[in-house]
Amino acid sequence: MKKWIRTANRHARFFRGSRRSKYGAGVELAGVLVQTYLDSDQGRPRLVVSIDLDDTCDELNANNRVPTLITIQGQQVFSG
Repeated sequence: MKKWIRTANRHARFFRGSRRSKYGAGVELAGVLVQTYLDSDQGRPRLVVSIDLDDTCDELNANNRVPTLITIQGQQVFSG
C-alpha cells in the first residue's frame, strides 16, 4: 500500500450528526466527504449515502475522476 494511502486512512475525520442539519454522521477521507442519514422524502424511510468530491486530493482525483468501489454486505454494487 502506498504511503499516502496509509497516511490518509490514519487522518480520516469523523463528524457527528446535528439536530440543525438534515445530514447525519460523516467521514472525510483524502478530501472526500461521505455523509449518511435517514430520509423519508419518498414516503418511507431510506438510508441515504451522500458523497461530496469537491475537495478530493490530487493523488485520488486523476483526470477529474475518482475511482470508486461501493459494496453492500460485502457484495460489490458499483465500480467506476
